[in-house]
Amino acid sequence: MPGSRDVFTWSKDKKCDIWRLSDGKLLDAWEWEPSLATAMTPDGKTVIACHHKDKNISVFDLASKKLLRQLAGHTGYVNALAVTQDGRFVVSGANDGTLKYWSLADGHLLRTLEGDIRPVTAVAITPDGKRVIAGMMDGTIKVWDLYHERRLRALEGHLYDVTAVAITPDGQQVVSA
Repeated sequence: MPGSRDVFTWSKDKKCDIWRLSDGKLLDAWEWEPSLATAMTPDGKTVIACHHKDKNISVFDLASKKLLRQLAGHTGYVNALAVTQDGRFVVSGANDGTLKYWSLADGHLLRTLEGDIRPVTAVAITPDGKRVIAGMMDGTIKVWDLYHERRLRALEGHLYDVTAVAITPDGQQVVSA
């Protein structure tokens, strides 16, 4: 199980690795389907990944490396994942332009945020779990109210795809690339 000083990586070459940051030592490795995006629960026990082969999301127990469940519901390939700070939920963003909010405990789809036809390329959740920030292929960033399922605003400024979004710990600022 990774500690707070370890890094988990998963790539298109099917490699899943856990690295110790202090010395760069590879602690564990295995192979699974290539991953487009990966997220981990804050406790380091669960890894979530989306794959090239289908439009589903896989939820794994990291200690046993066993597949716990598949989350199915997107009609386009999933490009981005973010886990809530409490580790109970995951948000996925896909080529179908939707954001989906899932329970990690049972795999139930709880909400779908839609209204955009452009692919979602990056996603983050505010620390309070109330808003979702979505980077879009058209260069915009969409801010969503998760509980009322409505878009609050669009942030413009990028000329090309938004490939990453991050939120400051106080939830007041967004950094994008």
